Amino acid sequence: MSKRVSKRQGLRISTMEGSWATLHAVLTSGGIFTAYVLFLGANDFQLALLSAMPLLAQVIQIPGAWLVERTGKRRLIVGWFSVVSRTFWLPIALIPLFTRDHGIRLFVALYLASSIVMNFSGAGWVAWMSALVPNRIRGRYFATRNNIIGLVTIVSSLAGGFVIDAFRDHGHAYGGFLTVMAVAVFGGLMAFRMILQQPDPEYRPEAIPPLLRYLFRPLADTNYRRIVLFYLYWLFAVNLASPFFNAHLLKYMHWNQKTLALFGVISSVSAILSQRGWGHLLDRYGNKPVLMITAIGIIHLPLYYVFCPWTVSWPMYANALFTGLFWAGFGLASFTQLIDVLPSSQRTMYVALMGALSGVTNFISMILGGWLAHRLDGVHWQFGSLQVINYQVLFVITTLLRIPALLLLRRIREPDAQGTAFVMRKMLTAMNRRIGLGRLISPVPARDNVADFPRQP
Repeated sequence: MSKRVSKRQGLRISTMEGSWATLHAVLTSGGIFTAYVLFLGANDFQLALLSAMPLLAQVIQIPGAWLVERTGKRRLIVGWFSVVSRTFWLPIALIPLFTRDHGIRLFVALYLASSIVMNFSGAGWVAWMSALVPNRIRGRYFATRNNIIGLVTIVSSLAGGFVIDAFRDHGHAYGGFLTVMAVAVFGGLMAFRMILQQPDPEYRPEAIPPLLRYLFRPLADTNYRRIVLFYLYWLFAVNLASPFFNAHLLKYMHWNQKTLALFGVISSVSAILSQRGWGHLLDRYGNKPVLMITAIGIIHLPLYYVFCPWTVSWPMYANALFTGLFWAGFGLASFTQLIDVLPSSQRTMYVALMGALSGVTNFISMILGGWLAHRLDGVHWQFGSLQVINYQVLFVITTLLRIPALLLLRRIREPDAQGTAFVMRKMLTAMNRRIGLGRLISPVPARDNVADFPRQP
């Protein structure tokens, strides 16, 4: 088999692996995760703590990176650590059979162990994919991969929601959780099978410098520092309230799992339909303008939860549409930007350091958010038909904190990227032509001379 064919096959296998891994992720996170920990008796602070624990565990990516670079065995390290982590969800699913009084404590212990083990594989996987996927097609490949994963997300989230609600309607809520988590573990085992089949480009273990120099070498890169600063601030602002969006829908708007799954489906369909467009923009115009455009779109999303009356649902479906659209582009651009900045040597530590710092930041942000939610628990204001409780106060705070991130994003250097204004003009022109069946229906001038526009926003 030629090297070219092997790499092409590897990309297909990676997509299959991502699909099985997504099945596991969907059935153990989001609304299902929130519903299960509430079923076990978690309060607001414990919900925030549980949401933050996997993020703090990202610190483990540093020894994971060291292990990868010392041994060079990316496939074995990524495969075995990920499958062990995902099979932890079998004993997690069995918790109610053994204890009711201490169920949430046992959940915390097992969930923390699963998160720690998983993060040994994180940096190695990103470095592996950066070597496997050619630079010229990264945007398009990951857009296609994400589209397929999005379809899996839709099917699995709908199926999981219907199963849980069906069991709950018959008075056996726990049976629904046990069923979906058993399927999740099966998905984790199938992902492990795909990882063992995926080709690993030749990679020789590198000479590791002294620990402190090895650990802090990435920070000597000025642009890497700017990228890290932007993402750390962005994650802090976003995750301050992130554990409480689904909780708000479940506890105060009284949504069931089927409605919550429909919300996720709308978001996933929006993401799928936009992925190809974002991938095209990334490959043609660069990461930075896409990050700027999508970040601007993301900033306002929490306000839907603030101003939407608890008895009205349609504004939340509009929120789901915009969530899928803008987060799809942001996630794709942030991932390809990280890969693009990696050097040819010791790239695993660059990924691990980013992951570790992001995890600590997210942990602090979520714990602070949980503490604020707990302290504001008695807040209940009435403004006409609008009710305001502690969660909505956090949603306003996270919206305001996101705005300064745009200033940090502007400082990131990407010499080959086009200006944000130019890319937005191109996007509007393309939308006009599509709506007008080839003709412009509104006066948006489209200049083809890139030199007329600044290359940085």
